[in-house]
Amino acid sequence: MPAHTLRSVFREFIDTKHGNTKRLYDETMRKITDDPLLDDITITWLQRFYDSMDLAVNTKAIHMRNIRAVINFAIDREYTRNYPFRKFKIPKEKTKHRDLSVADLRRVRDYQGKWKPFSDCFMLSFYLIGINLTDLLHAKKTSIKNGRLEYTRMKTGKHYSVKIEPEAQAIIDRYPDDELLVSFLRMYKNYDGFTRGINYALKMMKDDAGIICQDLTTYHARHTWASIAAGIDITRDIISEALGHEYGSRVTSVYVNFNLKKVDQANRKILDYIR
Repeated sequence: MPAHTLRSVFREFIDTKHGNTKRLYDETMRKITDDPLLDDITITWLQRFYDSMDLAVNTKAIHMRNIRAVINFAIDREYTRNYPFRKFKIPKEKTKHRDLSVADLRRVRDYQGKWKPFSDCFMLSFYLIGINLTDLLHAKKTSIKNGRLEYTRMKTGKHYSVKIEPEAQAIIDRYPDDELLVSFLRMYKNYDGFTRGINYALKMMKDDAGIICQDLTTYHARHTWASIAAGIDITRDIISEALGHEYGSRVTSVYVNFNLKKVDQANRKILDYIR
């Protein structure tokens, strides 16, 4: 069996990925400054790599899980039998809630200042049940079929079908594009540029709109949808299905053919509620 290094297997693994997932693994590989043989990776090496990252605990956890996934990939291909994560526990912190109050959400919705395109982008994500920013910006006009947005999430490969309610359609009509669902991405050279732009705009918009939330980001759209849903007694199963999460046991969720009409009704109920 030829000797395999961590970086060589990383490159092989990354070639199986695409979109934002590929970028995340690329970022992890760039942080690995040496190139140990898989058989030589120890708990000490993992701890040293972990300590070398000057990042938040949960961000470091993402990179450690990426390395673990690559090592599992290598074991599956019989490149190594070494599994250093057997005794290495990846530290993590409880994620802060990222949900807006209904009052703050209405302030984002009703904002009319210079950052209006970014507030519209945020609200469109909310109206489409917290669609990830990457998937929203890259969605095509042809993704709309029978009044629904049909798309596959880049990060997970899971298929979503979301009914386009009038509130979402109004924003889509406001930013027409020949190819894309909306023209937001045309505002910058690339996705990373738009991401920096919207995060900056949301910070600036906070004071203009009187938003109380201190750290408004695009992630709040998805979390706020879920929080409002729970607050108006939409069941956990429906929330899980809408967000693409597993519900019940994994075995059960495979066999349940969930009725999308229930998700459509839940989204409509939430949009009526925030009026």
